[in-house]
Amino acid sequence: KVEAAKHIRVSELVEYCQSYLSGRQQEIEARTQRDIAVVVSTFADILAEHQVETLAGMQQFHLGALRKHYNEIIPNYGKSSQLASLSAKDLRIASARRVATAVLEGTTPPVLGLSPQTIRKHLFNLDAFLKHLKSMGYQIAAYDLTGLRPKKPKSTRVRGLTEKPGPDRIRVIFRMPVFIGCKSSMEQDQPG
Repeated sequence: KVEAAKHIRVSELVEYCQSYLSGRQQEIEARTQRDIAVVVSTFADILAEHQVETLAGMQQFHLGALRKHYNEIIPNYGKSSQLASLSAKDLRIASARRVATAVLEGTTPPVLGLSPQTIRKHLFNLDAFLKHLKSMGYQIAAYDLTGLRPKKPKSTRVRGLTEKPGPDRIRVIFRMPVFIGCKSSMEQDQPG
């Protein structure tokens, strides 16, 4: 007799995540554990917004809503305890308000949207968590993250992320005694 897969209620998702993380404390560093907890909590909020009761009722659309959410929030929301404590919907509203307030005040509005690397990391963490639940015998609707993950930057673009030192900064390095010689073994800091 084959046992049917069990359902996980969206309201219990954060609890399941805590159990998942406590079982992997030796494998996953603390910072990554916080990231996983945040993405699972955010995804649970989005599912609840759409009145999804169990993970079996999740649809590809809801993953798209999560991806859209990441485009509509202030990137450094986690540094503000006030913003970090908001639900996904309230965070989007607060982010939009900050932009509107800046526009009304004539100041530069904050840029919305997480970086592509952060979005990739969050989607990877969510995928690993959902696969864990599925492997434990819980019913998870089929999903695909392929089109939702931003592409990895090409190596030529990665090279451009680092600021190159200008000639003035480099000139100082090559004036060091190791490059121009030193006066004597006792006076190594003096050119000679």
